Amino acid sequence: MHIAFLSLDYPSAAGSGGVGISVRTLALELVQKGHRVSVVSIQTGKAEKISFTDEGIHIRLFRQGQLHWYLYRIPLAGPCLGLAVRELERSWSGYQLLKQIHSKNRIDVIELTEQGGFFTVLFKFCRVVMRLHGEKYTIFRNMPCFTMPFRVHLSRLLQRFAIRHSDDLAAPSRAHAAEIADEIHLSRAGIHIIPHLLSFPDGKTDTADLPEYIDSSRPFFLFAGRLERSKGILTLLEAAGAVTADIPRFRFVFAGGGHPGLPRSEIDRVVQEKHLEKAVIFLGHVERRMLFSLYSRAWCCIFPSYYESFGMAALESLLMHGCPALVSRTGLFKEIYSPDMERMVFSPGAAGELAAGIRDVVDNRTAFMKMARNIKKAYLAEYRPDELLQKNLSLYQCAVSDINDGTGRT
Repeated sequence: MHIAFLSLDYPSAAGSGGVGISVRTLALELVQKGHRVSVVSIQTGKAEKISFTDEGIHIRLFRQGQLHWYLYRIPLAGPCLGLAVRELERSWSGYQLLKQIHSKNRIDVIELTEQGGFFTVLFKFCRVVMRLHGEKYTIFRNMPCFTMPFRVHLSRLLQRFAIRHSDDLAAPSRAHAAEIADEIHLSRAGIHIIPHLLSFPDGKTDTADLPEYIDSSRPFFLFAGRLERSKGILTLLEAAGAVTADIPRFRFVFAGGGHPGLPRSEIDRVVQEKHLEKAVIFLGHVERRMLFSLYSRAWCCIFPSYYESFGMAALESLLMHGCPALVSRTGLFKEIYSPDMERMVFSPGAAGELAAGIRDVVDNRTAFMKMARNIKKAYLAEYRPDELLQKNLSLYQCAVSDINDGTGRT
């Protein structure tokens, strides 16, 4: 088969989110099985090539349109319409590239994400499946005391059209499938549950990769992800401020780039208010092998997101090195949860619960390491990598064969 991905996130020198990493991981496995794989994504830097091959994956990048950028600067109407116009710009550019690829090498099935699929579905020229990774709308719905901006509602109308008119849908967790099913009034049975394949390092990682300014003699807690409001950064800083006097030898390391939705000035203000200047280290974006080294050295990883469709970073830290973790009750952790995990989970946004968890893991790390081992065992027993790959192949083959699986999708 020739499988094409339209993903607005793909790993580059500028970094990548969970969507890009999951797309590349799956694409590499498909290439190894003998399939042709193309990926259409956004060019993130002017010097970046727009057409190249990444370990057998054919990559085509498009330059993002600028109409939405100018529109944002028009008072009142601009900010309301800008996000929807950006959605249309990206969708049109992605659709055009897919058509070009299809004219030279016939595409059998296209996999979309929630963002950027409008025109590919509207002018459908082959079978289309959509992977529901999670978008702003779903995340914001799960953030308490947050007013959903009109621009997000408007943009979501375009995304809903693409979701409803895709030939098949897949979600990485039952929890996220339920969110989407409730939103678009679809039977939950109409969404395939296929957790993401996880990417592991090629060789053994060690502490030689760590920056010199991370004192290896001082234990640290690690956060890995974008520094944005929905990731619970402010919750973590509040919890750190509550415990830093009790555990002065511990530091809090943040590995991830910034996000315009949470200005660095606001983060710095909270750091000063909580007297955390000597307790926190912000690394910015780090490459994958560095991240794996951080996982192996961290005393514990902390993931305080308000919402996750899957929870890739938390699972990587637990499965790769058995690193203890404190995670909010969201994503896949709702599904692999068991009573013996109670000490490692907390309610999203609950800084007090997180602070208590931090104190607990400082005093009882051995117990938390045992919990991590149990989670790894439970996860691998239910989600074997070879079985997950076969589920993805079955999804594509079902779409290509135009087989109705009885869920009512056409």
